[in-house]
Amino acid sequence: MNTGIPCIVGLQEIKCDTRFALNQALAPVPAFKRRASVLPYLFFAAFLIGVGSSLSFTIFTDRAEEQVALARRRDDPVNPAYPVPHWSPPESSAGGCNAVPVYTDDAEHAVPDEGESLSSSSESEMVSSSSGFSSVSSVVVPDVVPVPPLEPLLPEVPVSPSDSSAPSTESSSSAMSVIAPSASSEDQPVPEPSPSPEQPQQPLPPVRPEPVPPPSSSSAHSSSARFIPAQVGVFLTEGSVRRKDFLIETMDALKTATGAALIFNVKGSAVYFDSDAPLAKKLDLLRNTYDLKEVISLARERGIYTIGRFIAVKDSSLAQSLPETQIRHPKTNRSVGSVWVDPSNPSVITYNKKILEDLVAYGIDEVNLDYIRYPTEYSLFSIGLTGREKADHLEEFIRMARTVIDEHGGKTKLGISTYAILGWEFPVNFEHVGQDIARLAPYVDVISPMAYPATFAAGAYYNPSKHPRSRMYYLVYRTLTGYAELLGPDSYKLRPWIQGYGITAKNIRDEIDAVFDAGACGFTVWNASNAYNLVYGALPEIHVPERCLAKTAVVVDNINK
Repeated sequence: MNTGIPCIVGLQEIKCDTRFALNQALAPVPAFKRRASVLPYLFFAAFLIGVGSSLSFTIFTDRAEEQVALARRRDDPVNPAYPVPHWSPPESSAGGCNAVPVYTDDAEHAVPDEGESLSSSSESEMVSSSSGFSSVSSVVVPDVVPVPPLEPLLPEVPVSPSDSSAPSTESSSSAMSVIAPSASSEDQPVPEPSPSPEQPQQPLPPVRPEPVPPPSSSSAHSSSARFIPAQVGVFLTEGSVRRKDFLIETMDALKTATGAALIFNVKGSAVYFDSDAPLAKKLDLLRNTYDLKEVISLARERGIYTIGRFIAVKDSSLAQSLPETQIRHPKTNRSVGSVWVDPSNPSVITYNKKILEDLVAYGIDEVNLDYIRYPTEYSLFSIGLTGREKADHLEEFIRMARTVIDEHGGKTKLGISTYAILGWEFPVNFEHVGQDIARLAPYVDVISPMAYPATFAAGAYYNPSKHPRSRMYYLVYRTLTGYAELLGPDSYKLRPWIQGYGITAKNIRDEIDAVFDAGACGFTVWNASNAYNLVYGALPEIHVPERCLAKTAVVVDNINK
C-alpha cells in the first residue's frame, strides 16, 4: 500500500501506510517512557518506606533512650531506678502457694512503692510468676521498697553506698538501685557469689547518721512500760483475709511460731473494713471486704497478734477525689501528680483520723503505717521541699495517729514501715523520702525497715570475701545494725520486714538468723502472693534468743487478756 493515510501516533498526525501504522500502534513503549510511567509508583513506595523507617527509628530511639536512662538511674547513686517494696496482687490471685500472682501495686496503686517499696516501690518494675511471688524496682519495698523494701519490689530510694565502690530501692521504695527478682519459683535460690578465700572478713563499717533532733518528750509518745516487738508474722492481702478458710489455715500454720502475728491490709486507696468515716462514705471509698471484728476474734482464739497495714500517703483515690490534697510545690502550687497526698493537708488528716479511730475501736493490736514517706519517682526540684520540711509534714500525720491511739486508751501499738537504705546512708536518702527515723521514733512503738535483699543492686553492698555468711544474711544484718546506730536507745523498737518471695529454705533461715544476730526479737515476712510454705517450714526450727523469750511471753499474755 503505497498511498499514505493519515493516522494518529503519539498525538501527532503523520502520513504512514497501514503496516507502518499497525507497527506503530503495536510497538512497545520506549524504555524511557516505561521508566517515566513507573516513577510515580517508585516515589510513592520510597515515601512509604521512608515514613516506616522514620517511625521505626523513632520507636527504637525512644526505647533505647529509655533503656539508657534506666541504666543510668540504676547506676546513679542519688536517684536510681527501682521498684516499690510493698505491692499486692489482685484479690483473685491471693491465696496460697498455688496462687498465680498478677502484679499490682498495693492492689490499687500504679507503681512508681515500698514493698514498695523501694520499695517500693517501688519501687521496679513488675514481674509475675506462677510460683506465688512477684518482684520489684523500687520498690514498693515490705513500704515494702523499699523488691520494696524498694519494699518492698516489693515490694516497696537514692543511694550512696558507704561500704561499696560500686554505685547502686527500697523499695518499693529513690535510694539504692534495685534489681528485681527474677520470675522463679520459691524453690529457686537467690544467687550468691562464691566467697574468695584470699581475703579475710572485715568488720562492718560504722554508720554516721546526722538526723534531725527528736521532738521533746512532752510532745512525743511516752510509756512507763517498754514494749518489745517480738512478734513473728506474715502479711495477707484483704482478698486473702476475706477467704475465711484460707485465713484460718494461715492462722493455724502460724501457731507454731513464738509470738505469732498476722499483718493484713486495712486501708489502701479504699477502706477494707466497716467504718463510719464520713469522708470515706461521701467519696464512696468503703469496700467492707471482710468482717474485722470476726478476724480479730479468730486471731485471739489462737493467741495471734493482729496488725493492720494502713497505707498513709500513697492514696490515689483521695488524691483524685480531692485534688487539693495532692502534694504540691510550695511556691508554684503545682501538683506532682494524682497518686500521693500531702500528709499534713487538713483534709488528709481528717479523713485518716476517723478511719484510725474506728480501727482502734475494734481492738486491733497494732497499726502499721506504710507508705509513710514522700515519693521518690519525682525529682527534689518537682516537690520543692527539703528533707526536714518533708519530715515536718510526716510528723504531723504520725502525731495525729499517736493522739488517736492515746485518746482511746493506748492499748493499740503504732508502727511505721521505712526504707532499708536509710540504715546504710541516711543523709542522702533522707532528703528524698523525709523519713527521719530518730525524730519519728518517740511517737511510735515499732519501726520496721523493709530489709529485702532483692531490692539491693546485684554486685553492690555485699562482698563475699569481706562480709559474713550469705548475701541474704548480710544485707538484713547490716540494715538492722545501721538502723540501731540511727536510733540509739530506741533501737529496741526494731522489728523488720524480711523477704518471703523468691527464696529457698536456706534463704529464709539466713534472714531470720540475721534478725536475731543484729539484736532484734521479731520480724514480719512479706510476700504479696501470700505463699508462705517455706516460712511455715522454718518456724519450728527458729531458735529464739533467751533475751527475747520473756518479752514474747508478755506480749502473748496481753493478747489473751
